Amino acid sequence: MMTTIATDGVTIAGDGRATANGTVSSDQVIKVHRLPHGRAVGSAGEATKGLIAIRALQAGEDLSGLDLEGVYLVVIDGTNTVQSYEETANPLELPTPYAIGSGRDVALGALDAGASPKEAVAIAIKRDVFTGGRIRTVTVKQ
Repeated sequence: MMTTIATDGVTIAGDGRATANGTVSSDQVIKVHRLPHGRAVGSAGEATKGLIAIRALQAGEDLSGLDLEGVYLVVIDGTNTVQSYEETANPLELPTPYAIGSGRDVALGALDAGASPKEAVAIAIKRDVFTGGRIRTVTVKQ
């Protein structure tokens, strides 16, 4: 899981770094996306499978039947809980703040100290070699 996705339940932020075989292949990958019904999603892990899962969520489809091995998704809806999909189509409902990816611990500490999700990812970029590039955010209505 080479990335950092951080959220407070209203805003979700993600870095743009992609790596392959220990080498940075891009710093412009979009990892946070809008979903129908005022929701948003962030993805970490296996990029191709994650994008397939995001497209299914955008189409209102169920994730059962998809190969989600190596896929980590977090869905926000403007409340103080998130839906966390950890290699499964059955999400866990967890409290905010929340973060996933290789920079998760740094981002959670930053969120707990009062940082915004975008600031938390920026802090993770300073400490996690697998987090980097452009930070993108999506905000949903409460």
